Amino acid sequence: MLKKLAFGALALAMGVGFGLAAHAQDGSGEDGINALAFSNGTVLLGYSDEYGGRASSQWIALALIDEDPALGWASAQGAPKPHSFVFELNTVYSLHRFGFDSAQAEEGGYPGISAEEVRISVSTEGADGPWTIAYEGTIDPGMASALDIPEPVEAQWVKLEITDNGGRDDYTELMEFSAWGLPMEPPATPAAVSGTYDTNWGRFYVSYKDGALRGCYNHDEGKFSGSLVGSFLNIEWRETGDQHGKAVIAITADGRFLNGFWYENGARQGTWFGPLMEPGSEPECAADLIEPTKTAIEQSLEETGRATLYGIYFDLDSDVLKAESEPTLSEVLAYLTNNPDKGALFEGHTDSLGADDYNLDLSARRAAAVVSWLTDRGVDAGRLSASGLGEEQPVADNDNPSGRALNRRVEVSLQ
Repeated sequence: MLKKLAFGALALAMGVGFGLAAHAQDGSGEDGINALAFSNGTVLLGYSDEYGGRASSQWIALALIDEDPALGWASAQGAPKPHSFVFELNTVYSLHRFGFDSAQAEEGGYPGISAEEVRISVSTEGADGPWTIAYEGTIDPGMASALDIPEPVEAQWVKLEITDNGGRDDYTELMEFSAWGLPMEPPATPAAVSGTYDTNWGRFYVSYKDGALRGCYNHDEGKFSGSLVGSFLNIEWRETGDQHGKAVIAITADGRFLNGFWYENGARQGTWFGPLMEPGSEPECAADLIEPTKTAIEQSLEETGRATLYGIYFDLDSDVLKAESEPTLSEVLAYLTNNPDKGALFEGHTDSLGADDYNLDLSARRAAAVVSWLTDRGVDAGRLSASGLGEEQPVADNDNPSGRALNRRVEVSLQ
């Protein structure tokens, strides 16, 4: 089956569904927030089937919650119904609305391909239930629509089952699935991050210590470094040769499952997911990381001559450094202090939101703020320089929140 789809976000007016008034899904105000959004820390724990795979950016199960209606899920060819998906939210929510979007599904070319009958179940106890059915019935095919349920339901786990489409036997499609409500309690900080995960890219070893995130995995001698941002691992990965890119990966509060997207050449390429393994399952590459002799930034600078500093944070629309930036800044300071013959260029980058001139100025001021922090602590200003590139060099797409988060960064390269 041909899978041709125009990339990019499309502004869609919400249709009238289920005989109820339509609602704008803007993620704020009285509607609450989209608790199912990947950008809010939701983890897809399991699914029955998908058309794409680990190296596909579309027609994958995780695309159901990426907030980009141009990239969605399609079933595997001829896969039996129901198609099921289990999601874990970042805390317990009171949910009052579910949203479905298949406006950019291939209904025009393949009539009857859009999801049309669904069952939504919720649980507050675990991914295996017990489940309470929150809704069972039809949804509007080939459009974006919202459903208010009669009574709000509490949920931390949500199961979606697509029980039928509009009549096709070969494929089913749905672009977005959302659940709107309010958190009953604050999101939990992951209880554990370090460990080995059995992922679709082999064993994935994660070490988180003293604010530094690093690891390796069993695919093309993969290594990575980065930062833990809430419940997300924002990482830069490197493989044999000159292969490198970024990834943003959400982890459950108990640290037992992770999932996310990986990027290369500025675009989303596929997924990364898997469960935590028992201790003693570490890949061979973990030996040098269990008792590290170098910081993650030091290792990246020595191996590649540059590093992405995702652990640097600023106030909103500001060049004022947050206190949480100090561990990462201190690593950079230590490297420059121990290598007095090295110079460094700091580059500020933004996402594509906002005017080009504003983004250029903001990114330049943020890079300059990092240089000022270092010179205030004794680094010779002649060794350092700063540049603002705004939105000119994205490392991920800007069509969804997780991609934009990776694009907001400071990078350092040796001179």
